[in-house]
Amino acid sequence: MLASADVFVLTTKPGVAKASFPSRIYNFLLAGRPIVASIDADSDSARLLDRAGAAIVTEPGNVEAFCRALQTLYHDASTRERLARNGKEFMEQHYSSDAVVNQYDELLKSLAAR
Repeated sequence: MLASADVFVLTTKPGVAKASFPSRIYNFLLAGRPIVASIDADSDSARLLDRAGAAIVTEPGNVEAFCRALQTLYHDASTRERLARNGKEFMEQHYSSDAVVNQYDELLKSLAAR
């Protein structure tokens, strides 16, 4: 159902993203659609979206920047496709079953080596 969306929108008030992490971000990334996020740039949410390369992040409350981001995605198919692809690949690389098992395996090996 989520993969039928054209774009995902995530909005917060200033300061909120510093104290919470919306779990729906993972579902948005996995669905392989671009994201426009109005969240604090120094939040964990913004850092994850930046690492994934799957979103345009704007400052909370900056309506003009938020609308520009939506217009960018509306008019620029290559940006939409790049952000969508990046998010899906990020989830596969870091949060798929295989990726998580490999991370635990590496952690256990490093602990055993100590």
